Amino acid sequence: MYLRQYTLIAIASAVVYFLLFQLNFTVFSALESSFGVNWIFIPSGIRLAAILLGGFAGAVGIVVGSLVIVMTTYDTPLSVFALGTALISGFSPLLARRIATDLLRLDTELVNLKAVGLLKIALLFSIISASAHQLWFHAFERNDNFLRELFIMGFGDFVGTVIVLLALEGVVRVMGKKTVD
Repeated sequence: MYLRQYTLIAIASAVVYFLLFQLNFTVFSALESSFGVNWIFIPSGIRLAAILLGGFAGAVGIVVGSLVIVMTTYDTPLSVFALGTALISGFSPLLARRIATDLLRLDTELVNLKAVGLLKIALLFSIISASAHQLWFHAFERNDNFLRELFIMGFGDFVGTVIVLLALEGVVRVMGKKTVD
């Protein structure tokens, strides 16, 4: 991948993730259980989509977007906690993709990925992301009930991811029909 493409994917991923996070924060802030834990978290779908479509460049973009979010939205200074949170946000979907392609035998090119495959990777990603985040938050005493917050974050990540993947699938269908017409 050329540096220019890589940079564009990273920037687009960071910007879309940041903007969707702000929208989610505005619309669903009443559903936030604790620091960074939401019953509905649509940006998680952008995290996975950025990695499925952009690979490592998408992960870098999510890390940058997440770092900006943690520092601005939650007024957290640049710190080990902020950096770790951003790295988990960007690289947990990359890990989920790797596990899905190696263990679940999902197509690495995503050409033949069906709805069941998308649900499998969404569930795997939600479990990995929520577990890594909650272990990290627990280490920094950012959650008061590890198991409850793990469940809520996993549920919210899964719901958000399914919403985004369904929306993207709809866009692909509409775009496909327009090219045929």
